[in-house]
Amino acid sequence: ASWILPGKGAGEKGESRLEQALTFTGHTNFVNFVVYVDKAPCFGDDPVIITGAHDKNVLVFNVATSALDAALVGHDDVVKSGCLCPGNRLLTGSWDNSAVVWDLNTGTLAKRVRAHTNNIHCVVAFGDDEGLSASGDRTIARFKLSTGEVLGRYAKHEDTVQAVVSLERSAAFKSAFECANLFASAGNDGNIFVWDADKPKQAPLARFTGHESIIYQLSVNPHTGDLLSAGDDNTLRIWEPTKCAQCLFHPSLVWSSAVYDDEDVLVTACADGAVRVWTRDVGDMASADQVEQLEQTIAATKLAARITLNGANPTSLPTVEEALAEPGSFEGQRTLGRNGDYVEAYAWVQGRWDKIGIVVASGDDDGSGVTKPKKREKVFHNGEWYDYVFDVEISGVPLKLTYNRGQSVFDAAQMFIYDYSEMGISQMDKEQIQQHILNNIDPEDAALVGGAVGAPAGSGGGDANVAFSAYAKELAEMQKAGTADNKGSYRDEFARMEAAGEVPSFSTYAQEEAAAKGGAVPQPAGAGASTTIQEMIAATAADADLFTGFAADGARKRLVEFGVAEADAASMTQQVAADAPATSELVVRILVAIDALQPGQRFPAVDMLRCLAARSIDAFADHAEGVAAVVCEGLKSTAEADAERLVSLRCLHNMFAHAAASRSADAKAVAAVTPLFAPDALAALQIAMRRATSRVASANLKAAGLRVMASMSIAVSRCADLSVASADLEAAAKSLVSYVALGLIIELDNANVRRLVRAALVILCGPNTGAEAPASVHPVRMAAREAAVKEIFGIVRAKKEYGDPDVVAGCKHIYALLSPLAPV
Repeated sequence: ASWILPGKGAGEKGESRLEQALTFTGHTNFVNFVVYVDKAPCFGDDPVIITGAHDKNVLVFNVATSALDAALVGHDDVVKSGCLCPGNRLLTGSWDNSAVVWDLNTGTLAKRVRAHTNNIHCVVAFGDDEGLSASGDRTIARFKLSTGEVLGRYAKHEDTVQAVVSLERSAAFKSAFECANLFASAGNDGNIFVWDADKPKQAPLARFTGHESIIYQLSVNPHTGDLLSAGDDNTLRIWEPTKCAQCLFHPSLVWSSAVYDDEDVLVTACADGAVRVWTRDVGDMASADQVEQLEQTIAATKLAARITLNGANPTSLPTVEEALAEPGSFEGQRTLGRNGDYVEAYAWVQGRWDKIGIVVASGDDDGSGVTKPKKREKVFHNGEWYDYVFDVEISGVPLKLTYNRGQSVFDAAQMFIYDYSEMGISQMDKEQIQQHILNNIDPEDAALVGGAVGAPAGSGGGDANVAFSAYAKELAEMQKAGTADNKGSYRDEFARMEAAGEVPSFSTYAQEEAAAKGGAVPQPAGAGASTTIQEMIAATAADADLFTGFAADGARKRLVEFGVAEADAASMTQQVAADAPATSELVVRILVAIDALQPGQRFPAVDMLRCLAARSIDAFADHAEGVAAVVCEGLKSTAEADAERLVSLRCLHNMFAHAAASRSADAKAVAAVTPLFAPDALAALQIAMRRATSRVASANLKAAGLRVMASMSIAVSRCADLSVASADLEAAAKSLVSYVALGLIIELDNANVRRLVRAALVILCGPNTGAEAPASVHPVRMAAREAAVKEIFGIVRAKKEYGDPDVVAGCKHIYALLSPLAPV
């Protein structure tokens, strides 16, 4: 039997609405999960409700009184998911990349599990002593609850994994796949995979497709064993082991679903603010008016023309009659058809085509005969909204390419390379990426880019000869003539021309954009080519000048304004301004003050740490984890203009500068920066550096980012002197290479480009100036060189021929260093 809308509520016959009973108040931001616990000894004999939220808190409420009983403290970021586990334990997952096991008998943190390199979006219990976690790193992890041991990682998703669910209670799935230890996963790529938990290195057993966008949650019907998936495409889909059995449409996206354990009743939560209860009992079916009201609400929902239309021109679509002539091939299938001036959307539901909306696909006509740019519905991807999210394939790898109206295609292509560099995407793919954007965005949006095919934004728009390179011009002409079918990609053409002994007439994005905007004509290499590696590496020390100075009175006033006691604020700022080395007691006082301040108000206190770090970081050694946590929290800020991000970058630079100047004998300085090389810290730094190296970065933020690159590169280059895990140093070196690559593409100021080139040389060469034999190259430097071959080799190949003499000299040195490692 299919699910239908019932005519009763959650317990009273004849009622069609659920009535609110109790309200639990305590969180200050979005609540992400609710868990009902019949008995938690540490909180008394009454049942409790445990919740987790965006405010980073896990709260415990008394069910009988709705009073807030306790808070479980252990996460440093958004708490996204939680579930009960055998043994009276609670499992929570957070955007701090960790999962935590809580003992509800004692109310204490029993175990922290770090199995991911990105946010955790979902956790579930698996068996008696295991858990599963789904993450933004595109993997699912299986681990022991009691020990935290990671038992397996499962990788197949192309994007963030939002949901995971155990199929232990599904006899239907276990029988169909002849496997007892099954689980399913789903995420932003719209795929559902079924896995054999005992075989993490093997491909999934099955893949279910049908959702057109993000899948937010998976659940299991304990009575039938069906798998339920809630999605961004406004549907809840019910899956049997071989097919989608039913598709329940909603007026908006569906966040989650659940089926009662003791009754075959389904509940769905929708983004329109409604909770809907569904039943299989025809006798309990809602009235005809209620059913019609829901269907009309769904039909009135307009579907925005997005990338799911694959760039189809509405005039090329079949008529409604033609589109509906053939029956659908699976439940929930969608199709589009023209009906006069409109495009209508239909879905195959229970053996018939149902109209579900009108597609908004044309610009607004104001009667002037001029079509205005299209009003596109934003697409949500990886935590951000975009006008376009393209499904692309580069060298056989399916990926997501994002673009916003009016954005520079240079920046969009480079950000794509930056995001997917670890998957083999490199600068050699730039031309292919840019052409894909220009060929697939709406004509009105392409006009905003300006110029002919390939012209960068702001290039004037009237010069038909403007193009990214000779290749782009040639390809554009061939496309116009209809003879481009056999034209190879940018990467293929480059390799072909080099193999034939021809000089490829390609150039880097920064040079081409400058030329297109009327910038200075690149000059050939000059006398600067004689600059030695030693001279350039030595100059990096000047790039790493400390951030000194401190406005004590201003800091005191801000601290008092944000709630710090006047006496405490005055005492701390006076000690910092005294120009004396930091003491352990002062560092502790500042950390305590920061902990009491709200995000956005911490920058005066963080700036005190920055000032102390300019003198010495020995006092930081005993509190290294706390200092690192504070700095990383500021680095992760995504606000457009945030003082915390700026002072955090400056503090980070001062700390790295001291570590760069120290040797193994200065154990305290090394100990103070060691936590800054941890994966979580590098992830936080990536957020800040991506902002600092963008074209919209303020001068202060850009300067801080450049100094961090200089000081961190020197510190990493002295890898033999640092008592830091080799894997962490290798990750840091690769991150630095990525920052340099992004800067070399985007930065147009020669002085800053010189700093970037010098930082690259320091990372790749270290104190030995690259002269050592390959076998003796330190593993950290070798990891950096291997990353550089993918990310900056193509850039320096072009920059070593033209431009600023010092830049040319540095690029020649880098090119010579990487050439032996580059693929033929």
